[in-house]
Amino acid sequence: MKTFKLFSSTFLLALFYLISVGAWGQVVLQENFVSITFGDNTSTSGSSMQWNGNSNFPIISRAYQAGGAIKLGSSSNNGSITSLAMDLSSNNGFFNLSFKVKGWATVEGNIQVYLNNTLVQTVTYASVMSGGFQNIDLNLTGGTSNTELKLQTSAKRAFLDDIVVSKIIWTGTSSADPTIANNWIPAAVPASTASVVIPSGLTNYPSFTNNSTTSFGSITIDAGASLTLQSGSELTLTGNLTNNGTLTLENGATFIQGTSLAGSGTYNVKQTVTGAGGAGSAPTGRFWYMGVPLNNLTRGAAFGSAGTDNRLWSWTESGQPQWSSTITDNNAPLVPTTGYVFRTSAPSTTLNFSGTSLYSIDASIPNLSNSGGSFAGCHLMSNPYTAYLDWEQIFTASTNISSTYCIPTSNGSSMVYDTYNATGNVAVNPSNVAMTNFIAPMQAFWVVVNPSTQGTLNMTKAMLSHQAGAVGLKDITSFPAFARLNLVSGDFYDQVVIYTDANATSEVEDYDSKKFFLPNKAQVYCPVGNDKLVINALKKGKAQTSAPLTVELPSTQIYTFEMSESFVENGLVVLEDKQEKIFQDMGVNPIYEFFGNTGVIADRFVLHFQLPNGTNNEGQAGIEDLTSGQIAVIANHDGAVTVALSADLTTSGDIQIFDGAGRLIAQKAISSAQTSLQLDNRTGVYFVRVQTPMKTETKKVMVY
Repeated sequence: MKTFKLFSSTFLLALFYLISVGAWGQVVLQENFVSITFGDNTSTSGSSMQWNGNSNFPIISRAYQAGGAIKLGSSSNNGSITSLAMDLSSNNGFFNLSFKVKGWATVEGNIQVYLNNTLVQTVTYASVMSGGFQNIDLNLTGGTSNTELKLQTSAKRAFLDDIVVSKIIWTGTSSADPTIANNWIPAAVPASTASVVIPSGLTNYPSFTNNSTTSFGSITIDAGASLTLQSGSELTLTGNLTNNGTLTLENGATFIQGTSLAGSGTYNVKQTVTGAGGAGSAPTGRFWYMGVPLNNLTRGAAFGSAGTDNRLWSWTESGQPQWSSTITDNNAPLVPTTGYVFRTSAPSTTLNFSGTSLYSIDASIPNLSNSGGSFAGCHLMSNPYTAYLDWEQIFTASTNISSTYCIPTSNGSSMVYDTYNATGNVAVNPSNVAMTNFIAPMQAFWVVVNPSTQGTLNMTKAMLSHQAGAVGLKDITSFPAFARLNLVSGDFYDQVVIYTDANATSEVEDYDSKKFFLPNKAQVYCPVGNDKLVINALKKGKAQTSAPLTVELPSTQIYTFEMSESFVENGLVVLEDKQEKIFQDMGVNPIYEFFGNTGVIADRFVLHFQLPNGTNNEGQAGIEDLTSGQIAVIANHDGAVTVALSADLTTSGDIQIFDGAGRLIAQKAISSAQTSLQLDNRTGVYFVRVQTPMKTETKKVMVY
């Protein structure tokens, strides 16, 4: 049975205090049960006298006095208390509820939170009567102008104390620093679940500084008020943002939206770009592949007035040519999920994307085409949000999209393509900047639709995160074999990555990434069928796995292969130059120079991964197995190297021995089933290449 009880205002002063929004601006209701002196909350026998409620909580059911607290529920039934009606309609119904709780001898159930008899939260806790109270702090929504709050046990007994319904207000009393307690009412830095209000008419408005990381439940920015995120600062919102003032993100700041945006205020999202010199038809400034983070922006409003030194391009997959002529109409609308190319000759300028509609929906872009031709399936998209997108999650959520994305960038003097593969968790980064699965805010990036399909790209707010540094790239030691090989020409270099994976096959698949080509630049890639791969995954398991390399050279000159990263478990990575008959251990000597003629060279270079003998010989179809048991190579402590052929091999051919730098140091014709060569005073590691009419094999030996 429910009991109703009203108290006189004089008596209530001794039992509770109620602070109104008008008087203090933050606390709507506070109840500390200080007037309850009977009973206690530390034993099973001290809490049996019924509590009849008060003006804060006039409706009660099975509530008992417990020495400065109350007990809800009995040995067989739950209990509840219901508040007076409160106006919680401001801030779009967001508010904070905090209270203290502990159970009986054991925790017998949860605490249920109701708003106007609708269950909105179920709270679990661990404290029991023999210990201290557990603090609960909730950020809730659903408040109305006439809200009743009910706290109820889900089963039997629990103790409650210090119930507060509040809103947290920014004052800026001391400064603009939100990490100083005196700048808030109450005087404490808000919890990560807090619902905060930034009112107008103040001297100081909150400005989060570099490297600050902050979370709130919800934020209300009143008309005339502002909130600023300085470069490098990070703000996460889990609930609603009501912006009737101004929210500014300086260059390099990130903001993760909550459930929704409301209000008619202004958003300023800034991005610094650089250019250099130049005028006329071809300014020499840098290209910036980027998008816009707001709806309803135009070319002129986002990037400035079109001119010879201010240019903007867009891309269309179908039709020839794909690049648009420069977008010169200053009123041309821009789409946040579309990637653009911007070029300016200004040494440095900060773009300010300003408007009233921050992009805030989950994006789904359907009907992406693959029309065939040189750039089949290539679409230039953009991260439309103000935080980092996870490409691995995008790939998983999308349909008929390749596992690869790439970003055109610079290695200092030339454009290059940084490429990331979501399935292999591996990247090619000729820009020498760590390439990860995280795509920066406003970054434009290429995606590829699978052949003969239509793709759908899905990007959602749930995929967002803050990324303070270069993270996400899998350590190369995660792969049994891994090589990051650069082809260097002057101050430019191109890059290819080859690695092994147990689930990879000889076919082109999600573990592989096709190459984006640059004109008139030295290029290196792995040919697989008719495809050209910049990331090539080979099947894990072979004792030796080989990957042919193709190079495309723009001029006749000396080029360099540079192994920037490599790893083979207890083995080695060897570059073979078939033309010069050289094998070079790229782990011992990572630099290999060669003279190359202009054109495509498809049959000269091979990269070999050699794992220890005894590795499972299960191989990759289409790649020659160089480690059968038909040829044995043995070296002894006197420097003798003996090659023995099995009975099924013809006893003819040639033996060549190379040092770790790839120099040919010994050679002998095969004339019998067993042939020996003597290496005098040559302690070290060598490569022995055995060529017969039926079989060719290369093995590593130690001479000591």
